[in-house]
Amino acid sequence: MVLVGVHFKYDFIFHMLQNHIFFFKNELKRSKYHYFHLASGRSFSFESHICTFFEPLVPKAYMNPTLKKSLKVIGAITAVILAIAFVLRYDTKAHSPQDTVHFKSKGITLEVFYNRPYKKDREIFGGLVPYDEVWRTGANEATTFQTDKDILVDGSLLKAGKYTLWTIPGKETWKVIFNSQMYPWGIDLEKKAYRDPQYDVLVIETAVNKIENNVEQFTIFFEEINDLIFLFLSWDDTSISLPIKEAEGVEVAE
Repeated sequence: MVLVGVHFKYDFIFHMLQNHIFFFKNELKRSKYHYFHLASGRSFSFESHICTFFEPLVPKAYMNPTLKKSLKVIGAITAVILAIAFVLRYDTKAHSPQDTVHFKSKGITLEVFYNRPYKKDREIFGGLVPYDEVWRTGANEATTFQTDKDILVDGSLLKAGKYTLWTIPGKETWKVIFNSQMYPWGIDLEKKAYRDPQYDVLVIETAVNKIENNVEQFTIFFEEINDLIFLFLSWDDTSISLPIKEAEGVEVAE
């Protein structure tokens, strides 16, 4: 319960701060007044300087003592929220540490960035991770997959590039989703996956393999078997794998 609470508090603070700053920036951009830029983290000596916490463009016509004071208060509050978020970020990372998996062979370089939660005597699939719902494939940020070459994933073409990697676990099969959009976090304020389906470029369905020795910490790894590279995702008593090879001689549609 403590672990779930820490994750939720950080997600909430992170998105509250992000959404408020985004709204503030958009409101200022609507103004027709002349703008000047405030670079975050730097100090200025000219009269129109207000608070260096904010990066947005601010209308000169609004520069008055009351606004300056208000923005400084907002800046101070933002600094406190950022400090709390910073602490919570490192706390949640301690429970689900991040890792990067690299693979280089046969002229292909692959990379996966993800966070690795622990089982801790919990029921994982069908419990902590519900069946038939989109999962960020780990914890914290959305998992990412990167390839420097066009590849075939289970026979389907995936262009060179960086993708977010989402999954929909099921009892018998999983769907593995490669999405071309990058996201600020793995879930939104409603604790739903941040993924936008319109950016899905490839969806693969693969069978579930049950394993005898439970995997305590969520693990993603590559393994080269014969002429194929396999991407494995394993946690608890469940494992899935996807065969990968370079897309030699395959015409890529523009």
